[in-house]
Amino acid sequence: GDLDGMPHGPWPEGNPEPVLVQTTHFYVRPEGQTDFVAGVRKITEAGKKTGGLGRPMWYQLVSGGEGPRFVLRQLRKNWAEFQPPDKTLDAIVEEAFGKDEAAQILSSVRKNIRYTISYTSRYRPDLSYVPAAK
Repeated sequence: GDLDGMPHGPWPEGNPEPVLVQTTHFYVRPEGQTDFVAGVRKITEAGKKTGGLGRPMWYQLVSGGEGPRFVLRQLRKNWAEFQPPDKTLDAIVEEAFGKDEAAQILSSVRKNIRYTISYTSRYRPDLSYVPAAK
């Protein structure tokens, strides 16, 4: 798990544990939580349509801590996978939904973010307890 107490996993099926995990915490305006979630759903849909967003994993803080908070985790095999994609997020959403709807989707997400915190972590099996396989 991470130092903030939120676990990395579960890893997507068939994916070995990554070397690196990029994590971004989105602290959302309470009154905008519904719009934020609806927008992220549409962005995820755009990524599926265009194949442009990789395999993001979203979590929502449900107990304790400062919130509302949503956490985006992206698995990385190496540092080279941090290179920005050929298309921007705006271009991916626009390709999937057209210019006007894309602008509305992205605005509904961005205007409801109070602030973000982002970091990269690396799993340390040499410091971890891993039970023997059964």
